[in-house]
Amino acid sequence: MYFCAGEMVAGFCEMIRWVKKHIAYLPIDEQMDIVEVLVAGSQEVIENIDGSDGIHIFPEAHLHDLIERVRDNNLSQIQKEKIKVIENKIEDY
Repeated sequence: MYFCAGEMVAGFCEMIRWVKKHIAYLPIDEQMDIVEVLVAGSQEVIENIDGSDGIHIFPEAHLHDLIERVRDNNLSQIQKEKIKVIENKIEDY
């Protein structure tokens, strides 16, 4: 069965954009959990497609933008450290 890697990445990026629009309504701990799940999901998507044409950069850009939105909250030092660990995983696939 054939699938289009670009369409898979586009669909995943659309989900990240939707989350970014709605995440502010959640408590900060839930926001961070969602970001962590999306980073892991991004790694799984990239590992399962042919990313040789560089399409991996699109979810990375959206995830970094989402993390900046989460960082705009008043984070505790522990939360700042946790979000840094999560962010460092974005390009670790």
